Amino acid sequence: MKVMFAAVGSEIISIEALSAILKQHGHECTLAFDRGLFDDKQYFSIPFLSKILSDKKQVIRDIIHYQPDLLAFSVFADNYQWCLDIARTVKKTINVPVIMGGVHPTSVPDTCIAEDCVDIICLGEGEYPLLELLESLKNRCVDYSIKNLWFKKDGEIIKNNPRSLMQNLDTLPLLDKELFKKYIPISDYYLTVTNKGCIATCSYCSQNFYAHWEKENNLSPFYRERSVESVISELKIMKERYNYKRVDIKNNILAASGSWTLEFLERYKKGIGVPLRIMGHPKTITPGIAAALKEAGCWHVQIGIESLNPCIRRKVLNRQETNEEIYHALNALDDAGLNYSVDVMVGLPGEKDEDVLQAIEFLSERKHMIRASIFWLEYFPEVDITKYALRNCIINEKYVTENINQGLQKNYLSTGSVVADKKKCNLLNFQILFRALPILPSNITKFILRKKLYIYFKYLPQIPVIIAADLLVSIIRKDQWALYVFRSYLWEISRRIKRFFNQTDPIEYNVKLIKEINHIYHESEAETYDSNHPEVLEGDILWWKNIASKRLNEARGRDGFKLSILDLGSGTGFVGNTIQNYLETIDTLVCYDLSYNMLLESKKRFKDSVCTQFIFFVQGDAEKLPFSDSTFDVITLNAVLHHLPDYGSCLKEIDRILNKNGLIIISHEQNKKFFTFAYLRLFAELFKMFGGGKKITDYHQAHINEHLKKIHLVKRDLSKTEIIKMVDFHSPAENSKILIDKNKGFIAKDIISDYFCKYKILQVQEYSTFFYRPFFKKGSVRYCLLKLFNRVVLHDKGTLIRLIIKKESS
Repeated sequence: MKVMFAAVGSEIISIEALSAILKQHGHECTLAFDRGLFDDKQYFSIPFLSKILSDKKQVIRDIIHYQPDLLAFSVFADNYQWCLDIARTVKKTINVPVIMGGVHPTSVPDTCIAEDCVDIICLGEGEYPLLELLESLKNRCVDYSIKNLWFKKDGEIIKNNPRSLMQNLDTLPLLDKELFKKYIPISDYYLTVTNKGCIATCSYCSQNFYAHWEKENNLSPFYRERSVESVISELKIMKERYNYKRVDIKNNILAASGSWTLEFLERYKKGIGVPLRIMGHPKTITPGIAAALKEAGCWHVQIGIESLNPCIRRKVLNRQETNEEIYHALNALDDAGLNYSVDVMVGLPGEKDEDVLQAIEFLSERKHMIRASIFWLEYFPEVDITKYALRNCIINEKYVTENINQGLQKNYLSTGSVVADKKKCNLLNFQILFRALPILPSNITKFILRKKLYIYFKYLPQIPVIIAADLLVSIIRKDQWALYVFRSYLWEISRRIKRFFNQTDPIEYNVKLIKEINHIYHESEAETYDSNHPEVLEGDILWWKNIASKRLNEARGRDGFKLSILDLGSGTGFVGNTIQNYLETIDTLVCYDLSYNMLLESKKRFKDSVCTQFIFFVQGDAEKLPFSDSTFDVITLNAVLHHLPDYGSCLKEIDRILNKNGLIIISHEQNKKFFTFAYLRLFAELFKMFGGGKKITDYHQAHINEHLKKIHLVKRDLSKTEIIKMVDFHSPAENSKILIDKNKGFIAKDIISDYFCKYKILQVQEYSTFFYRPFFKKGSVRYCLLKLFNRVVLHDKGTLIRLIIKKESS
């Protein structure tokens, strides 16, 4: 089934978790995303700019183009109206079921399910309810009894009970980062979570609602966390996959216990070793924890103190720490030399200006504070502070129904639920001072407070001044998180500009499309393939001859028994033809390829062959091999894996059909390690810019597009770049017209550890064949200069990998 998530703002980990579960069970997932420039619903809001730069129309076009079987939203109060608007607009064009999940539908389910554009809502955890829903949709028989889900059916609402909470979080698959990779620079910052629930139940937080709701429905325990081993394993795998520069653990509080924290930090320091950002709580930050964080490479702790008025903190915010504990926590961070940011709430019931001024004066003396963040009180549905405000007549039921439940308040980084203009003006004055605190000397801050100079800030253009102060503080104090946000804005603007100059409907690179393009591309190129790809043939021929003379005899053994060889992805028969002189007449050679025309070209090579009478040509999918277990003694692949959308399935199949003591020989696959170096990527991009990239003819482009439209896989013509990207799907070099994708390609040790961990490694090699490309004429100045550059600057680093492994008999 095809699922499309629609989201606005920033990377949403809950959506990545849902997508991971669904993809694990064979469903297609994709994302329609609006970066929400200057109105991302969480961090940053400048309304007039957000209207100009809104990408909502593009999100709607993406959804309609994809024609999903299910449209899904993860909803919180601040994005609720955006989600409704998208769903209503889409439903005017296509009839797609809409499901909304998240904290907002869970806290006000009757409000959400009453919307005309909402068909299903999910209360609480959504991973397995969503999976069960898709399975029932797949079977064309909707299961209306799925726990956690509410359905509309025949004018009635079916309300199913909540299910038990997931207990073992270690069993969940890795987050699906691919979902956001197109929209977010994933390699800059890796976001993850290590627990569900929270050890605190602050009155203003969504976790406060969840704690009550789960207790009322007997769904405890509320707080669950992953094992240290699970978290470290995830970070190692994702570091290899995305080569991220920093890690940000987005738990409200890193962990419940000091022992978990200390074990994690020790293993993080040894196994991960990139800068770390966490969120902390005054009760969990001790001198020992602060020192361990610093030693592990933590560069930033975000810690909430919210208010220094003990009465407000305890009675209104349900925060039980004392002022003394807050002082000790911040002193511990200062003493450890650890940078941190402090969160303070404003607009609280019972708050006076003196409370805010007290916080400003206290924070003015913090040595390692790189940010003082103001969070305006925003009332959320069904949390304790909203109930407190109702009991004390600060708000009324009408305000709850028409504003809070409908998500129509200003968000907590704008002016929240504060409605009095005079109070807003005063708090904005304080916000300017808060923003400047990390770069203002303490004596100047105290002078401003003593002389009450902050009252004159109202004459400044407050919002621009706050943004300017934010940027200045970020640069001076080297606040990497804030700088990342600014860089991500520039990244998104750059992406929009590129899209503007290439205004075509987006293509969803699904498995079916990739396979069909590979099929028709190789069908149409079969007759000219050898002449178009000398780097594949001439660049590898001597190696294959050497391997045949040595390894085939080893595979045959002393008894000289009959060999059964599978040339997987045989193409025009290059490997088989190269090794044929080393075969005996009793041997069997099977040439297997997706393309019928390629197999015809292969037959021509063997027309007069006398090497063996047992040569077979089989057409089929490399990810689903039609052979029995333990059929072959040798399996060869030359320039194959990067064409396969799911190469892992192919490798598993190879392991299944290979005999004990059999050989797997893989060659001419793109070396991911080569492209992790920025200067090598730049070199490769220049190489492509000056004509060294892969080419496709106008004829092949037209032929492929005609075929794809005929079978209704695309609605428009694909560009040459799009076709090449799908033909060489896992190639770092062919992922765009010029740029190199460092996250594509293969690492030999990963192939072995992931699929052949019990095999014996006979050879692993990095090498290059790009000197054989038609772009270079052997002996030309261009050829000689590049050879010299490769030797002196690149130190003969290889763009490709080869490996030979043996299946052990045990």
